[in-house]
Amino acid sequence: MKNKTLIIILLCISTTLLSAQNIDDILAMVIQNNTTLKASRQIVDAEKIGHRTGLTPNNPEVEFAYMWGSPTDIGNRINFTAKQEFDFPSAYAYRNDIAKLKNEQAELEYQKAKQTILLETRLLCCDILYYNSLRSELEQRLRYAKEIATLYQKRFDSGDCNILEYNKSRLHLLNITKDLETNDLERKSLLTKLEGLNGGITINFSSTEWPSELLPTNFEEWYAQAATKNPLLTWLATEINLAQKEIKLNYANAAPKFSAGYTMEQVVGQKYQGITVGMSIPLWQDAKKIKYAKAKNIAAENTLKDKQLQFYNHLKNLHTKAIALQTNYIDYEKEMKQITSYEPLQKALDKGEISLIDYLMEYAIYYESHVKMLQLRMDAEKIYSELQIYL
Repeated sequence: MKNKTLIIILLCISTTLLSAQNIDDILAMVIQNNTTLKASRQIVDAEKIGHRTGLTPNNPEVEFAYMWGSPTDIGNRINFTAKQEFDFPSAYAYRNDIAKLKNEQAELEYQKAKQTILLETRLLCCDILYYNSLRSELEQRLRYAKEIATLYQKRFDSGDCNILEYNKSRLHLLNITKDLETNDLERKSLLTKLEGLNGGITINFSSTEWPSELLPTNFEEWYAQAATKNPLLTWLATEINLAQKEIKLNYANAAPKFSAGYTMEQVVGQKYQGITVGMSIPLWQDAKKIKYAKAKNIAAENTLKDKQLQFYNHLKNLHTKAIALQTNYIDYEKEMKQITSYEPLQKALDKGEISLIDYLMEYAIYYESHVKMLQLRMDAEKIYSELQIYL
């Protein structure tokens, strides 16, 4: 029974690791485990509770007085008063609307934090994919370098090549070995950062498969969709609604406030009781609050227009770069598949048709071209990642 349980646990762990071999799965794990997002979620929930306070009328007031008479033959006196103060009725409705809008803004703050974490994670995954792909290339180069070193070891032992060629083969193997070690060091460092974003939980991300999505070429259609998913723009639009509600609330607060209650007075042989009503006269307490609220509304509208323009220009610039890099990468990959091939180069060296120097020079050109292609792919994916958070 224990063995079965252990097998089930291992299968579950294996499934988790396998399911984390693409960026979307990693993003889902980070959303669930990221400690910054968890803290942000708790802060937002607390703020929502805070925004719902103060929406009800003020607490009722109760007064009681017991006064001893002097001289004592006049008796004692008792006073009792209970009253409740009310704002103008519409003020409660506006306060409730404002609380809802503030809660929406608090949720948007969480969405902004979430987008920031997701973008950081996507960019990190792009770097890891690059080093994963480079590692695959270096491993292939290392296999060939070992074969060459072995071949020239035999040739040198048999006197078929000189010490210079033999040393070149050894140096070639050493360089590739160290390149692979450096690549692994960078990759491990990035995986550690990814682990931190995932709440300290390790993610085994060894995939070399880049996302296959292509960015739509029509920017205006794409932007119309992206603009509705920008938390900042939505937050600013909510700020305008909030400012408009505050104007109405200040008008309501400028109206008279009312109070109603019960009062009782009792002395020896006499008792008076009845209801009391009152009204506050708004003279100077709320002066200029309406003017202030109107100024905030105008400022919010102008800020939204400015941010909309900045957002549009920023995304248009990114979109233009992404399309250009995407096109360059597709063209580069197409040509590389037709041109680059290590096997004919390896066979030519084995048959003695080319020298080791020629082999190393040609190999270096192939490798450099492959690295450039990977860099193009990574750069395109990074820009696409910044655009992707609005899709």
